[in-house]
Amino acid sequence: MPEITGLEVLDQLCCQFPKEVVKNMKVYILTSSLDQSDRDKTASCSLVHGFFHKPLNAEQLMEVIRNTPSMPLV
Repeated sequence: MPEITGLEVLDQLCCQFPKEVVKNMKVYILTSSLDQSDRDKTASCSLVHGFFHKPLNAEQLMEVIRNTPSMPLV
């Protein structure tokens, strides 16, 4: 990301936005990093529902789809 990292975005979502704004969000991390500390940094955020390494395969994508409820179009 050009301005801030994905971890910084996650921090803003988890810590700076009101709970009622983010309560229905699910975040899935897709990263090329193999550093365990990156995964550890996401563990404290309740919004994170999955952590995947690039490249994402079809089985992983189906896991995300199965765990994401349909949302009505507005």
